[in-house]
Amino acid sequence: MSLFKRNKPKNGQTGETSDSKPSLPDLSGIAEEAYTFAVLTQKLIDDFQSHEASARQAAIDETVSLGPPIADDLIHLLSNWFDYGHADASTINLRISTALALGNLKDPRAIEPLIRMAQKIERTVSHRRAAAEALGMIGEAAYQSMVDLLRNEWESLQQLACWALGDIGNPAAVEHLIPMLSTAAPFHPSHIREAAAGSLKKLTGEDFGQDMEKWKEWYQSGS
Repeated sequence: MSLFKRNKPKNGQTGETSDSKPSLPDLSGIAEEAYTFAVLTQKLIDDFQSHEASARQAAIDETVSLGPPIADDLIHLLSNWFDYGHADASTINLRISTALALGNLKDPRAIEPLIRMAQKIERTVSHRRAAAEALGMIGEAAYQSMVDLLRNEWESLQQLACWALGDIGNPAAVEHLIPMLSTAAPFHPSHIREAAAGSLKKLTGEDFGQDMEKWKEWYQSGS
């Protein structure tokens, strides 16, 4: 519906005269809505930092009801507002909650910021796990990016991709995850192999641990 309203014609007029001009739009409702949304956004961010897990989870769940508009703010937050150096508990809660909220929204625009978060804070497993969970919730839109990351030189991003592929749930990932179990050239350290094995089990229901040869045999048998 247009914001512009035409003056009602006077008796005997058709409404098409030069006196019938559009009135100025009434923006009061829009301004009030924008203010309300800004207040809600700030409350969510405050709750994301809470030391109470239940408060953080409630805020994460609430983002779904706010829809795409809140995604813009959260992507900006994840991309630009974080100091990736030392962080206190509130800041860590904020980062992780923001990542999970974006996963809840399933917005593909969040894929790259989530990858950057995992890369910049490579020494913090909790951040990588949250990013992987969020990418898993985004789903198929993140699949190819995760397959590509398996070949990334950063071990932190290889681990992220192994976790996320298990969460995404596409069985085509199996053939890409099996080589991540290698203990020969190209060698993958134990934390990468552990992540790959966990996702293989999740995707297939089978459990051959980190034994790459057994996984290969099973896969080639067409089971």
